[in-house]
Amino acid sequence: GHNNSVITTGTYGTNNDAINAEQGHSTRTGYYLRKLLRPDCNADPSVNTTQDHVTTRIRYTEIYLDFAEAANEAWGPTDARKGYSAYDVIKKIRQRAGIGVDGNDPYLESIKNNKDEMRKLIRNERRIEMAFEEQRFYDIRRWKVAGDIFENPVRGLTITNRDGVLNFAENEVLNVKWDDRRYLFPIPYSEVLKNSNMVQNPKW
Repeated sequence: GHNNSVITTGTYGTNNDAINAEQGHSTRTGYYLRKLLRPDCNADPSVNTTQDHVTTRIRYTEIYLDFAEAANEAWGPTDARKGYSAYDVIKKIRQRAGIGVDGNDPYLESIKNNKDEMRKLIRNERRIEMAFEEQRFYDIRRWKVAGDIFENPVRGLTITNRDGVLNFAENEVLNVKWDDRRYLFPIPYSEVLKNSNMVQNPKW
């Protein structure tokens, strides 16, 4: 839609924007994604859109987050042996988002000397900053935390309208059963057969 169009995701919506309005095309969670969308493009296949779509390979902030994660793991949160520390980098990222712009970021200050707590914060900053950029899939596997993440179901929001009164109810959309074998992809059987020393990945 355009900038000013209203998207009604509630069950009372009158078009395909409504939750589960059209199988495979409408929202299952009650949410839509605005990130990475261009308001000057019309996604209707019958419209000839001539705008370019640039695919980002790596982002400036991603490099900062990579550094912060590596520096915290190697030397802890405040060691600035490379010119700046994990703490310095995370502080800048948070300030850019409007957190602690006045120099007041009590949460960051409270954990700046704790490597484990800084790790949690860095991972959460990465979750937020890189959302919907195809990083999370690999991050939770790299950190070996997928089992914890998938313990909880994917939840959505169903909005109903009863005589002009909106009711908001959480609902379970998807329940994923995690198996640790998914931390590694299987090696194709044809490759395993080529070499007697080749060992298939665990549980495959």
